Amino acid sequence: MSRYSVEVANDAGFCFLNKYAAVPWSPWTKSIVQKLDGEIVAAVVLQDFNGHNLWMHVAADTTKRWITRDLIYWTFHFPFIQLGATRLTGWVEETNKAAIRFDEHVGFRREAVLASAGQHGEDVFLYTMHRHECRWLGLKNGCEKQV
Repeated sequence: MSRYSVEVANDAGFCFLNKYAAVPWSPWTKSIVQKLDGEIVAAVVLQDFNGHNLWMHVAADTTKRWITRDLIYWTFHFPFIQLGATRLTGWVEETNKAAIRFDEHVGFRREAVLASAGQHGEDVFLYTMHRHECRWLGLKNGCEKQV
C-alpha cells in the first residue's frame, strides 16, 4: 500500500514546479507538496502575497495518482485561512488544456485574457478564486498540524 503525505517544502516544491513550467523565483514563495512514498508527485507554489492576493502555480506528475483530500485541504486552507488571503490568481497559457480543465473543475473562474502574453506568443488566461467562493474551505482533513 502506498503512503501519501502533504508537507511544506519550499525549495523542493519550487524545483518540482520548474520541471513543468518556467516560473521565476520570488522572495515570497511557499510550496505545499504531495508526496507518494517519499517522492514529490505534485507541488502547489504560492507567490507574492500582498495581503489580499496570492499567485498560485500547480504542477503534477499525472502518471501517478497525485491529488488527495489532504492536498486539496491545504491548497485552500493555507492561503485563505492561515494567511488570510482574499483571492488566488493563476496564470494559464491557452495551450495548457489540462490546467484549464483542472482550474475550472476546482472552482477557479477566468477573469481576463492577456493577448499574446505567453512564452510562445499564445494568449494567457488569468484564473481567480475568491475566499467567499471557495467550496473547499468546509473540507475536513482530520489533521491537526499546520502546514
